[in-house]
Amino acid sequence: MKAARENGVPCQFIGWGSNLLVSDKGIPGLVIRLRGEFESVSFEGGQLRAGAGVFLPNLVKLCSDRGLGGVEPLVGVPGTVGGALVMNAGTRELEIGDVVKTVEVLDLQGNLELLRPKDLEFGYRRSSLEGRVICFATLELRPKDRDDITRTIQKLLEQRLKTQPVGSQNVGSIFKNPKGDFAARLIERAGFKGRRVGGAEVSAKHANFIVNAGGATAADVRALISAIQEAVQKMSGVLLETEIKMIGKWP
Repeated sequence: MKAARENGVPCQFIGWGSNLLVSDKGIPGLVIRLRGEFESVSFEGGQLRAGAGVFLPNLVKLCSDRGLGGVEPLVGVPGTVGGALVMNAGTRELEIGDVVKTVEVLDLQGNLELLRPKDLEFGYRRSSLEGRVICFATLELRPKDRDDITRTIQKLLEQRLKTQPVGSQNVGSIFKNPKGDFAARLIERAGFKGRRVGGAEVSAKHANFIVNAGGATAADVRALISAIQEAVQKMSGVLLETEIKMIGKWP
């Protein structure tokens, strides 16, 4: 990062890439994915310290094996700890910000800076960590019967399989839910369920997902997003805000 700054090269961190729409023209500069030590998890009592590169479903499994509960709803979030912290990822049952004790970020001098709850702000699909280089996080857990944890995880995964296009090529939930409503309901009401632009298609299973029906480009997805926003706003007066991040070089 120091070398990149000195040479004027932009840096883009990616985690699992699950909520990123990357431009067809690629990403200029340096793309960094944290591996190695940043994929480590350690436990101490009812707390765990996880690297920013840890895959959330794997983290939930490790907690389950140790009889530690509190993060089960994150099992269906296909992202890393770092990415989840930036956007406060989660479900209706739990957001990762609910269990964060501390976060370690890299400062401009290359040193780890410890952020405590008073230094952090989490909201719906946002956090004060946007733009920070997250390295590690400590989460607060609680002892729980392993069988109960396993049953909860199984129930959550089954529900996800029933309601979301799991297994398809998609970029995750496209829009944030507006206050007091659901993006999927508004999209379906606007008649966009199953609608296509090029190879991009609004999922017939869940209208807040856009799937690659074959040969879709990022431009197709972006065009479909714009069409949905326009139609929903015209119908209901609500401008849907994207949950996904669009990165790279766009026209």
